Amino acid sequence: MMRFPSLVALIGLAFLSSTTAARATGSLGCSIDDGNLRLEVESAVGHGNGAPLLNFRGELALPALIAPKGLEKTTLDRSNLPQNWLHGDELRLLVYVETTGDLPFASAEIVMMTKAREDQITYDGDYLLRLFTAAGDGEVTEKRGKVRCSVG
Repeated sequence: MMRFPSLVALIGLAFLSSTTAARATGSLGCSIDDGNLRLEVESAVGHGNGAPLLNFRGELALPALIAPKGLEKTTLDRSNLPQNWLHGDELRLLVYVETTGDLPFASAEIVMMTKAREDQITYDGDYLLRLFTAAGDGEVTEKRGKVRCSVG
């Protein structure tokens, strides 16, 4: 039979373990909503071991006037984030999508480059949207704008 002090020690150890794990991750969110695109992404972020992004997901919507067929609205997951960087006061994300199935090849790439503000939670910066379509002359369309992220 377990004595009362041993039970208190086990409960205390369990509590300390859970609070350590909670401090090991945070959250990340980025938002763009202008005439070029609408993008919302979110992720858990590890604090250590390269600050990995976990459970990355989001939504991308491109205006009909510039959207390649099949990329007007896309649900994003980890496979759409080929590169990311969170170090010091820099946060950089590369979101990439391409058509699937029988549609002509087209892709959208959004490069987000941000820097932390004084609060070290808000990250402001710029994005570059590059749209490519294989149909026609294979022209690349580029649009630029502002992005805001938060990391906590």
